[in-house]
Amino acid sequence: MEQTVTELETEVVAEKTPRLRDTLRELVEQRKTLLQKVLDEDEFYLRQLRELDTAERKLVDVVRDYDEFLNEQLW
Repeated sequence: MEQTVTELETEVVAEKTPRLRDTLRELVEQRKTLLQKVLDEDEFYLRQLRELDTAERKLVDVVRDYDEFLNEQLW
């Protein structure tokens, strides 16, 4: 009885292994694709943040210059 169960288990595992391997391969490819999309989006947002940081620095410089101008002209 135990031998029969073992043989059947071996057959089932051997039969399912190629399908499981294919399924796992597909899942790994999907994960790889999704991770690449995340990396691409992350790079896009980092680029946008760098551009916003540069624009903010320029704005702060202009405000400081204008503040100095006003102080010179009004006082």
